[in-house]
Amino acid sequence: MSNTPTTEDILTAKAAIHEDDTESNHQYLTFRLEEQLYGVPINYVEQIINMQEVIEVPGYPPYAKGIVNLRGSIVPILDLRMRLGRTEGMYTQRTCIVIMGINGQQLGYIVDEVDAVVVVSNKQIEPPPHMRDVSEDKRYLTGIAKLPGENGVGEKIVLCLEPTKIELEDQYK
Repeated sequence: MSNTPTTEDILTAKAAIHEDDTESNHQYLTFRLEEQLYGVPINYVEQIINMQEVIEVPGYPPYAKGIVNLRGSIVPILDLRMRLGRTEGMYTQRTCIVIMGINGQQLGYIVDEVDAVVVVSNKQIEPPPHMRDVSEDKRYLTGIAKLPGENGVGEKIVLCLEPTKIELEDQYK
């Protein structure tokens, strides 16, 4: 866990976007849900916080765990596993909340473990497979990145997500 990105790492990476990022390279924060790696564009990520008590809100869907008070701001918290249709997992010491800025408001995603900030080129990303039952406006997956594995051995697959499509359903906003 010593290589886990901190909020300071996120801010440094976001600053570097303006200097180094080109049309062909993008930075992603990667994290695990179960054993699978997922990634979100770093420009959405504001900070990473440790798992904390979440206040339940009546009437929210099961994946919306509630809210936290983050330095005076009320932030809705979603269990990303559940939002993506997986079963709820046990929270561990590695479980954390990734706070994102989406459409002018903050939203927190509970993830099993934060992995790294990575640079991904367009050449490393393939489009997601077409699924007949998934409309484009509801598709969370924007691509599948194939990155070099640990110590250059093998490949690791990162499912690239579009955070603006993972928000609370319209009826709960």
